[in-house]
Amino acid sequence: MELRSTYRGRVRWSFPHRVVTDDGEQFALHLAPGVNGVGMGRDPDGRYLERWVSDEPPHPLVWLQAPMVVRNGGWRRRIMRWT
Repeated sequence: MELRSTYRGRVRWSFPHRVVTDDGEQFALHLAPGVNGVGMGRDPDGRYLERWVSDEPPHPLVWLQAPMVVRNGGWRRRIMRWT
């Protein structure tokens, strides 16, 4: 499934996630290193907000961080990363 963030109707980042489990009430998604997606990225100084709110489209990115699992259980959303 595709998980994405939008701002004023514009995609700011998007990556395909694998559904690990879904029992109708809770689900878990997995994002593995090496997955292709899009995002706004950061400037050399770490800034990104100016581009985030602009009309600039997202750029192709490869997820290089540690694997991530997103879990939803009722009112909570947990993001777990491991190395």
